[in-house]
Amino acid sequence: MQELVRQNNNGKLNYQDIMEAKYLDAVLSETLRLYPPGHVIERQCTKEYNIPGTSIIISEGQIVSFPVYSIHRDERYYPNPEEFQPDRFLPENRKNIPQGAFLPFGVGPRMCIAQRFAQMESKLALAELVLKYRLSLAEGYEQLSFDTSPGIMRLRKGTVMIKLEEVKNE
Repeated sequence: MQELVRQNNNGKLNYQDIMEAKYLDAVLSETLRLYPPGHVIERQCTKEYNIPGTSIIISEGQIVSFPVYSIHRDERYYPNPEEFQPDRFLPENRKNIPQGAFLPFGVGPRMCIAQRFAQMESKLALAELVLKYRLSLAEGYEQLSFDTSPGIMRLRKGTVMIKLEEVKNE
């Protein structure tokens, strides 16, 4: 990322750089897979539906819940699901992720309206940090851990100290 921006734009980010940063996109997607903003998506059935190959009928008006957190950590869709592997979201590998197995912003017509804005804002902030700093956990601090109570994810109690080392322009 640093080399791309320095070569093309004298060290300044632009929209095109962000759009071409495939690994940055993969890192964000993998982060959203492991730590989705919402754990469950709920929809109300609008007409009776028989699940193919079963005798299960979902009645009109019934609420159907999709366990996003569980789907994102299911080995059927993501080998080694607990590992942070951004490469699974690179363009050449995305085809291996079944449709409906990646739902950080919801699905269908009620998908988050601000999805693209949120992704662009996150990529821009992350790219700016990566361009200017080398980030690592400060000495004496362990890997981050999260509480995953129903419907919300938050850092466990404690302090997270990040060490920032300024990257020198060459």
